[in-house]
Amino acid sequence: MWNTYLNGRVNIPGPIPWPIVGNLPMLLRTKNPNKLFLELRMKPLWLRSFVKLFKGQTSLVFSNGQEWVAGRKFTAAALKDFGVGTKSIEERIHEETRYLIDFFSKSQNSSIDASKLFPKVASNVVSNIIFGERFDHEDPEFIRLLENVQFIIEQNSPFRPDNFFPILEVFRTTNQLQAAVERFNETKECIRRRIDKQRLTFDPCVIRNFLDLYLAQEGKQDSKISESYLFNTIVDMYFAGTDTTSGALQWCMLYMLKFPDVQLKCRAEILEAIGDSRLPKLSDREDLSYVNATLHEIQRIATTAPMAVPHTTLEDIYIEGKLIPKKSILLCDLMSVHLDPIVWNEPDIFRPERFLDDKGHFLRSENFCPFSLGNNNLKIIWYLLEPWSIVNFIIIAKIVPIHHACHVLKVNPHMFFTFLNKGPRQCVGKHLGEAELFLIFTSLLQRFDLIKANPDQTLSTEGKQTFVTLEPQPYEMKFVIRN
Repeated sequence: MWNTYLNGRVNIPGPIPWPIVGNLPMLLRTKNPNKLFLELRMKPLWLRSFVKLFKGQTSLVFSNGQEWVAGRKFTAAALKDFGVGTKSIEERIHEETRYLIDFFSKSQNSSIDASKLFPKVASNVVSNIIFGERFDHEDPEFIRLLENVQFIIEQNSPFRPDNFFPILEVFRTTNQLQAAVERFNETKECIRRRIDKQRLTFDPCVIRNFLDLYLAQEGKQDSKISESYLFNTIVDMYFAGTDTTSGALQWCMLYMLKFPDVQLKCRAEILEAIGDSRLPKLSDREDLSYVNATLHEIQRIATTAPMAVPHTTLEDIYIEGKLIPKKSILLCDLMSVHLDPIVWNEPDIFRPERFLDDKGHFLRSENFCPFSLGNNNLKIIWYLLEPWSIVNFIIIAKIVPIHHACHVLKVNPHMFFTFLNKGPRQCVGKHLGEAELFLIFTSLLQRFDLIKANPDQTLSTEGKQTFVTLEPQPYEMKFVIRN
């Protein structure tokens, strides 16, 4: 982030900063910066909103150039061909689900640490798409790969103080940044070995997985994907596919433990619609309204990626006379709409029924955006914070649905900036993540009772921030084969 900042201070609305450190102490005082942002945006004297209608304009962008465009097309095509939107997605996820069912069946009386189990599950689905095969959970190479990914994620949290003040690195007992670089290089070497191995069996007429898709276009003059870009993309897929999906699965299990009545309703609907003679399929979603409502409510109240993925502006722009400089970091506050009392009645209450209509059918909401904005028909109110006076600023976006805009206008009716979001801005693995959550969640509830490892254990819904995700505090649980 430091390298993206411009020199000098920008006169942008926001909390009054301290000298040198700006508003950094404000972030350090809380374990959950996302909740702090929610508090700040409710203070009209601290935060101001700009209003401007963007109709197809490109002056404010989140992408990082043409390389991003080419890379997204390549990755989206690979996910579509080898997992997303095709029958193979079920085959790949079912393969991992069968392993889980077998594992839990053999360890009913064992306490399971969800924070250690589900990263392996999520990573294996990604591995299946990239390499065409899954790892054994105890495979040393797989364990090391996960350790490296987790270490890099922890060292690159956007809320680490030394992420904004590199000089703080010299006060650390060990150079964690260098260690992260070494882990990253080790991960790339592991991927390189996989690529070299797959070249030996590559057949351009039979594309088996993500690597084959790359090998098929390798060396072509019109190819825009380099080997270096491929490495980074695969690592990104592990980061995103492991961190977010694992976190979402952990939240799902936690809320089933906290609300056993909801767990019973979900299981009853699954057994009535599917039975227990086969695993659930993606085509079953239409028959599982309450399950869908529950999954949506969990993702709403426990937004796995509260700030989505940071992006930067490509050029200087002015809005209402205020400069938003080139290379400013843009964070979109997804949690702001998910916990907005204007949008949801009692947003802090877990209530799956809010996603059901009067007849009990699943009800989609335009206010639901767990995988970033994408094509959601939402207006955006940009609340501009100035967290650090010595460097540049981060723009925090509060999301407000169109039909609630008038209510918000009462705060600052003459300075209201909106952005009608269009285009492929959602997470490229959105459909893969949704499929994993649905298939794994329903398959486990179909066959097991989910119970707390310790009946007296208090489960906290306060999350902890990692790279870009919010994960629950560690907890243990048991999977008991249902009667």
